[in-house]
Amino acid sequence: MLFRSEKKKKANEAINIPDLCASFEAAVVDVQVYKTLKAAQEFGVKTIVLAGGVAANMRLRNDLAAAGQDYQLFYPSLALCSDNAAMIASAAFYHYQRKEFLTLDAEPNSNMRL
Repeated sequence: MLFRSEKKKKANEAINIPDLCASFEAAVVDVQVYKTLKAAQEFGVKTIVLAGGVAANMRLRNDLAAAGQDYQLFYPSLALCSDNAAMIASAAFYHYQRKEFLTLDAEPNSNMRL
């Protein structure tokens, strides 16, 4: 199945990048809202907490609030919404400089030293 952007690329038509990005965001938010509300219903919770870097996404905040009116929704102020991507990138840079690499068969380890 070819997506519209792939069809346009094959036909040498311009792809509207902002529209493509907005469509991707909408699709991801729709799935996240659906799965969050489904899990809340399945586990019988009445409170939903949105946290981390994703909590800064206004579309996610608004859509979750609109769809989940039967739930208490909490999320931090935008100033407190962050993730650890910059920290991980910085740690990776220094490991790279020292030529410290993991092999492709490395196991996940949440306690790995950075």
